[in-house]
Amino acid sequence: FENLTKLSLNLNNISQISSRIYLPKLTFLDIGRNKLTSLPDLSKMTPNLVILECANNFLENFPILPTSIHELNLSYNQIKEIPPTISELQKLSIIEINYNLLSDLPSFPESIRIVSAIGNKISSSS
Repeated sequence: FENLTKLSLNLNNISQISSRIYLPKLTFLDIGRNKLTSLPDLSKMTPNLVILECANNFLENFPILPTSIHELNLSYNQIKEIPPTISELQKLSIIEINYNLLSDLPSFPESIRIVSAIGNKISSSS
């Protein structure tokens, strides 16, 4: 799978992804509507990832992402916190994190254009 650029595995019963997988050319990954509770370090697994669709899972922690990421959909998970390191993702322009368990929002990078955080428990924003 070394030359794979797009991978869609949505609507399956995937409960984990091996950290030994290496997809150096992958730019699009759709793993939405599965049974994932965590993700491996995507900055190592998919260093050139641009779009990650990972909605409708059971993620509890915000994933480690490559700096190449532009668009991110983590809606309908169980994420409680977005780490401050998100500000280091200088290409991130869209983040959808609707219907999680967030109580606040961090500072986003200047590249951000769309933040959608509907249905959380947000009481403050940095």
